[in-house]
Amino acid sequence: MNRAKPSLKQKLPLTKSSVAHQYLEKIEILEQGKAKPQTKAAFDPHLFIESFRKTKMTSLTNLGQKQVLAQLSIGQQMQLKIKKRRVEIRTDHDEYVGTLADDISKRLILFIKAKSTYTAYIKEVSFTKVIIFIREDKKGRSVSHHISFPINLQKNIEQIGDTNQAPIADHPEEPAEDDEDNSLNDWEKMVAEQTEEKEEQLIDIQPEDLDDEDEE
Repeated sequence: MNRAKPSLKQKLPLTKSSVAHQYLEKIEILEQGKAKPQTKAAFDPHLFIESFRKTKMTSLTNLGQKQVLAQLSIGQQMQLKIKKRRVEIRTDHDEYVGTLADDISKRLILFIKAKSTYTAYIKEVSFTKVIIFIREDKKGRSVSHHISFPINLQKNIEQIGDTNQAPIADHPEEPAEDDEDNSLNDWEKMVAEQTEEKEEQLIDIQPEDLDDEDEE
């Protein structure tokens, strides 16, 4: 009588670590040939260097099937695909991996439609968690005054989507020295005008007026 071959997890019944179980399950999926081979490049140790306002690490939501997740590796490049109001992360074979959070999706959709380009890489992967590293490659002209990944992702997002309005920078630059000088000159003029008005009021008071006040 033939018996079914025990799985790797059944061989290690005392293993209680969820990480170990996921790793063994991943090996089984790969051994069964359920995953498509992916194009893998040599890992670049400088790949995940962060650049303020130009890179973002974020966890995906609504993860895909285990057969797809099992084939992923750290440093593997992903594809960003706009799907209605969200941005999906997919493999080179167009296999669904997960979805970016709503706030990041909403902002990236506006930037991508404005001709901005981004690349995404796997930073961490398991059956329950996938972290993506996103890097800005090129920014569209109409959003050149805006930051891809500010601290507040919702900042100016309504105005970014309105192409009829003049661009407003997420972080406005400091006023130029000429502007400061002009503001100072305007203030000095205002003070001088007020001083002249007070002097004119004193001149208008005649000696006869003072005598009348004394008689009263």
